Amino acid sequence: MKKVLLLFFCVIFGGISYTQIINGRFSTSFYSFEQFDTIGISNSYWRAFQTFQFDVTKDRYSFHTLIQGNTNISGEVNEVSSLKFYNMYLKIKKIFNIADINFGRQYIFGGISNGLIDGATLRLSFYNNRLILKTFAGSIVNKDLKPELTKNIKNNYLLGFHFLGNPIQDLNLSISYLDRHRDRLQYKANRPDSLGYLYEKLISYQSGAEKFFSTDVDYNFLNYGQIYARYDYDLNLEKTSRIQFGTKIYVTNNIAFNGEYIKRTPRLYFNSIFYVFQSSNNEEIEGGVEYSYLPNLKFYAKLANVKYSGDKANRYTFGMSTDYGSLFYAKSDGYAGELSSVSAQIFYPLLNRKIIPSISVSRSSYKLSDKSERYESFASVFGVAVNLINSISVDVQLHWLNNKVYKDDLRFLLKANYFFSQKLNIL
Repeated sequence: MKKVLLLFFCVIFGGISYTQIINGRFSTSFYSFEQFDTIGISNSYWRAFQTFQFDVTKDRYSFHTLIQGNTNISGEVNEVSSLKFYNMYLKIKKIFNIADINFGRQYIFGGISNGLIDGATLRLSFYNNRLILKTFAGSIVNKDLKPELTKNIKNNYLLGFHFLGNPIQDLNLSISYLDRHRDRLQYKANRPDSLGYLYEKLISYQSGAEKFFSTDVDYNFLNYGQIYARYDYDLNLEKTSRIQFGTKIYVTNNIAFNGEYIKRTPRLYFNSIFYVFQSSNNEEIEGGVEYSYLPNLKFYAKLANVKYSGDKANRYTFGMSTDYGSLFYAKSDGYAGELSSVSAQIFYPLLNRKIIPSISVSRSSYKLSDKSERYESFASVFGVAVNLINSISVDVQLHWLNNKVYKDDLRFLLKANYFFSQKLNIL
């Protein structure tokens, strides 16, 4: 596979090295944390991350990559350094002025379908993008994100389509389909034969499967609000997987009411061991109000009720947001225990947004059940983003955490970004 990738690079860069536009981004990060190996004994560790994004474009052709490497640069942590390939694909645009094609490793966003594949995507657009059809197929990428193709493709693949329509202004329709299989790990175990003697047997299962059909509609009616609806159907189990309705209505220019209803079943792989256990639907109803005092000052409140089989839970949310920060309070109780939290974030741009200091703090209080002990958690982040030079930015953050597990946990993050875009004008 490595030889194939090397040949691919040579072909691409050999034909596009004289391209017009080259874009890139390099991000280097250092992350420090303290680990307690035994009670009262700790060690400090440093980890380094390097992200490399490089795009080459000429006319209708472009090549895109996104690669990240990480390693430990101090201490001994039981982790192997790795190099991960998130993107690596060739794109050809405007074929016959209607088609775009991607070949290679790419992330799929296609309605109910999503995931990273090694494969191809075809996008067809008609009537000034008012009608779009996107189809895709490929093998599921290995969990280590190495530059290697999945060996057992017949049990590790994703394919589907996504149809988007805009028949009239402010009305968007979507239809999507997903067919995905994931191979399960095989293992060996001792099993008795017909006479009771143990022998080693290879245990394997059919690949887990997902096959869904989904449709949704989104409509904005003038300046009065919008409505949204979604329906998912499980083709393997032949039953409804999800029903969702949502709306937002503007009473005045400053006040809006919103509501949402969701009914869903646990989304499990067909042939999965979890299908042995009985599962049931849950329903969620949420309503709220938003108030805009100024264009950049908004207040909101939401109440939600979630119904499970034989139980229920409630969720309350209150908050405000401005151009310089936000304040948020949330509380939930019922099936999953009790949790209340408050958080605030403040940031203020300086020197025409070249320096942006920020502070985030949060406090949480929770109980796992009515009879359990109550626990407290505190967290804060102090940071500053600096962009004095257009092509270089630096982010520095200091994290502090205090809870039942971590007492006065302190962490440090430093990230430097370098951006470049060059027009060669060779051809």
